[in-house]
Parts: sequence; C-alpha cells; structure tokens
Amino acid sequence: MSKRSFKVTATNPRTALLTTARGQVQTPCIVPLLKRGTFGMLGSQTLQQAKVQLLAADGLEYSVEPGLKTIQASHGLAGFLNWQGPIMTFSGLFEPADKLKKNASRLGFRYQEPFTKAEKRMDAASAATLQKVMAGDLPVAAFQTIDYYAPVDDLLSAVKVNAELATSESTLLPGLIPAVLGGGIKKARQLAIGDQSLTAALIAQLPTGDIQEWQRIVSATIDLLPADCLRIVMADSAEQVLAALRLGVDLIVTGLPLVDAVEGEAYGQQIRYRIKESSYQDDTRMLNGHSLAYWHYLHHEKSRAGIQGLSANNLQRLIETVNQDVQEADENYSRTGALLSADKHGNK
Repeated sequence: MSKRSFKVTATNPRTALLTTARGQVQTPCIVPLLKRGTFGMLGSQTLQQAKVQLLAADGLEYSVEPGLKTIQASHGLAGFLNWQGPIMTFSGLFEPADKLKKNASRLGFRYQEPFTKAEKRMDAASAATLQKVMAGDLPVAAFQTIDYYAPVDDLLSAVKVNAELATSESTLLPGLIPAVLGGGIKKARQLAIGDQSLTAALIAQLPTGDIQEWQRIVSATIDLLPADCLRIVMADSAEQVLAALRLGVDLIVTGLPLVDAVEGEAYGQQIRYRIKESSYQDDTRMLNGHSLAYWHYLHHEKSRAGIQGLSANNLQRLIETVNQDVQEADENYSRTGALLSADKHGNK
C-alpha cells in the first residue's frame, strides 16, 4: 500500500495538501464517485479536463465486471481506467442492513453481488484481497451500516462488529481508512474512533432527508477527530455538498453533478439552467460551446452524448466554483451556494 501524507495549510476556510504516490490533492476537493451508470462513462481525459484531482470507485463492481484478473493485469484500478492521479477505493457500498449479527465480524457482511445478484459475504480476507488488487491510494476499510435511527444497542453492536472486521482487515493490509459509524449517537461514534489517533476517516452512516441532523452529526464527529485527520464524507445532495464544505470536510465524494445532468439541470456561472423545461427550446445563450436550446434538445432525445457533456460541464463548474471560493477565503462558500441553490435558475 502506497504511503500518503496530509497537512492542513489553513483553517478559515480549511485547506490542506494530501500527498500520495500518484500525486498531490489540494483540499477541499470534490471527488466524483465511479459507479455503474455514473462518471465512468466520461473517460480519464474528460475527467482531467474537468480539473478532477481524485477519483473514488466502488471496487466491488469492478471485481465482477471486468473482473479481478483484468484489474490485476492492469496493475490496479487506476491503470485499468487509464487514470494518472490518485484514486480512493471502496470494497463495496452496501445498502443498510436491518441488523448486524455479532458473528458478522468473523463471517463477513452479507451482500448481493453487483450485476449477478448472487448472495455472498464480505469478510476481512476478501476485502483485503479486493483492495490489494485495486491498488488504491486511499483504500477504505469494508463497512456495513444499519438504519441511522436504529435502537442504541443495535448501533453500538454494529459499531463493534465493524471495528472488529476493520481491525482484522488492517492486519492483512495496513493503511486502510476506517469508517466512523454510530448513527446519531455521539457515544457510538466515540466508540468507533476508540483510542486510535486517526490520520484519515470516512464519516459514514449519515441521515437522509434531514440536512440539519446531517450537519449536526458530521460536525459532532469532526469534533471527535484529531484536527489534522483527513475528513471524508459522501454527499448525495446539493445541501450536503455545501454543508460539508462549510463544516471543513476535506474530501467530498459525490455523484451529484451527473444526477443533475440526467435530470436536466445544467450548471452555469453561479446559476443553474433547468434545460428540461420548454422555455429553453429556442434559447440561444451559450453553455460550454453549445446553445441552451441544443442542450434542451439533447435532453429530450435522452442522448447519451448529452448526459456525458452535461455531466462533464457540471463537474467542472462545481470544482471551479469551489476553488474560487477557497482562493477568496470565503468560508461561507457563497458562489458555490449560489450555484447549488435549488431556487436559483436561469429561466428566461
């Protein structure tokens, strides 16, 4: 496993430098997540043109298709993707379980294999093997969540199971990044961290649909971590991306720009165009080399090229806007907030 270092360079807003064997990453950093049907369609050259510094990928999907032998022959996932920069790898992004049995730390987590839907288990050995083949710069230890609002005893038990499996996996593959779980219970999250002096952590098992609660528990978890710990979250909505930036999260893993592209949302200069609406069918204003009317046409044609083009545009616009806020030391991320605000659209 390649070595990495992380150094905080400023606090208001928080910025830092992450150094890996494949290059450096300036944070805060928007990290596109490669999963089936997401940014994988864009290709490495397009991602580089969009100023992407770091990729994240669900290695479990790639282990099924194209398969571990192909990935290994490519000297890791970055080689297979022809990606020259650093990469973060997960050994499965599983749906929340109802409850975790105590023997799951030994037998592994139950899951449905991507594509085949076969019932399988992910134990420490299989997770470590997967991460070794993927050869990522930021490998995340295998983890399984349960419902955020599960009973406290179930949350504490799940934390213990995950910690035991992560410890076993780390003996096979040092340098893994642990997931800090525990729902909305601070005691459970403290248990997940334990007495470890963490240098990096994925803040996971977060609520959906309640941005105030999301902010509360991310902030509370950050307070439990060392100040110089690399902070990582996965953000599914515009509100979560913006909140993560304002809270001082370093790496924000998201598929939001692509989701918006599929839904007909195009990012402009601190504004969004809802190009799926009929008012854009004759709009000659330009966006990324084409008129809004053309993007409207591609959207209604359900064109793959349209989705690819808007995804790349949205990703680049978001990254550039975040970087501009950082350069101007705007800890409120005003430009990013304007871009992501759902009630600001460039309708004619």
